[in-house]
Amino acid sequence: MIDMISDIFRGMHMISYLQIITALIGVLNYRKFKDSPVKYFIWAFVYFACNEFFATFYGRVLAEGYNAIVYNIYYFVSFSILGYLFYTSIKNRRFKLFLKLMYAVYIALILIDVFVLKTDYHTKYQVWPYIIAGITILVCILFFFYEALNSESVVKLDRNLMFWIGIGYFFYYLAMVPFKVSKNFYAINREFYYLFKLPIIMTTVLNISLIIGFLWSRTQQQNS
Repeated sequence: MIDMISDIFRGMHMISYLQIITALIGVLNYRKFKDSPVKYFIWAFVYFACNEFFATFYGRVLAEGYNAIVYNIYYFVSFSILGYLFYTSIKNRRFKLFLKLMYAVYIALILIDVFVLKTDYHTKYQVWPYIIAGITILVCILFFFYEALNSESVVKLDRNLMFWIGIGYFFYYLAMVPFKVSKNFYAINREFYYLFKLPIIMTTVLNISLIIGFLWSRTQQQNS
């Protein structure tokens, strides 16, 4: 058992531990957000932070090197929770309808992947569902800022955790969506291997943004 546990932690990148620290800071500040929808994001991020370790365990111990299913489930959960947060934060009814439609498209693309294209989600990662969902989150963030900047509460925007979630994920997906589109091309061209550091850099930026948000944001109430 000890050897198994040590094997899970062997070779883990420092970014994985940064995510654990971010999740811990979120939990320690949970009381500020317990009456707001962002409380679900905090517990979801605990899962996100643990996912990398579980993916390592799953790949090394349970599935003979394959752990794509772990990440595919993670993609689904992360897009679902982010979509929910922006759905509850944005007031425009037409945009809410748009978000529902895009979520349905995301689910449909997964079903097409699995049942029509016969993509093996145990060994292969989401591509087009990820891209569509990532673009949708980017649009949601832009609309959230547009709506917030045209409201009377703009002065308090930086004390709202959703602001920092939006900042972090905007830069994350702004970089990761194009990377996902061309990832296979980069993988077979060694001169582009340096681009595989991009997920580490953007995950660091995301976590720093979330840490600032957890610490700086004020107590938040349930959206009306």
